[in-house]
Amino acid sequence: MQGPIIRRVKAESSTAITLSWEYSDLDAVDVEGFYIYYRLTQSAGDYLKITVAGSNTRSYTVSYLLPDTSYDIKMQCFNVAGASEFSNICTHKTLALPSMGEKKVTPVPDLLESSGSGDKDLLYIVLGAIAGVLVLVVAVFVVLFILRHRHKRQTCEQGASDHNSNLQQNGHIANGDYFTTQSRITINPLDSIELSELSREKYAAAIVTQISNGHRISPMDLSAEDIIVKAEDV
Repeated sequence: MQGPIIRRVKAESSTAITLSWEYSDLDAVDVEGFYIYYRLTQSAGDYLKITVAGSNTRSYTVSYLLPDTSYDIKMQCFNVAGASEFSNICTHKTLALPSMGEKKVTPVPDLLESSGSGDKDLLYIVLGAIAGVLVLVVAVFVVLFILRHRHKRQTCEQGASDHNSNLQQNGHIANGDYFTTQSRITINPLDSIELSELSREKYAAAIVTQISNGHRISPMDLSAEDIIVKAEDV
């Protein structure tokens, strides 16, 4: 049975090679698939074998190869009767690993611009957060100050109220900013007698007479006439 013919081999990457082939079914014998053999070109060892199922398959990618390495590749087709003759041998090399200089570098100005924009946005966020915290702290201090001032004023008012209550209980009554004292006044028994009606001698004589009799002069019982009469008797 005639084998397939490799028409094209292409290195896809540093680890993969794709090959394409043709097969002419001249003997009118159906094939079930293909065998792909590969090995290092500089090696004298055995080929590694890959089975590709399907009679209509015409390409395959061999993977897990070494970078920048040459490989020898050949093929066979097979069916229930066995394998065909080998195809032509193709030698191809995988791609080399990309060097540092070939890597795509993003332009520095774009990076700087993007970084500057991000830093500016972050700065605005931080400043906004700080301003919010400061406003909250000031509001808390204002509320505490108002509550403390109100409590202090209520304490003073309560103290003044208690003081006024004590003054009222002790006989003192508040009158504006001053306090008046309720005093017990003892009336002089002789205040009801006009001194102009008595001479000094008669007035003194009346007092002596009343004291010598063992009783005090009452302004309700003693009139000016009585005092004059008693003074004359003395």
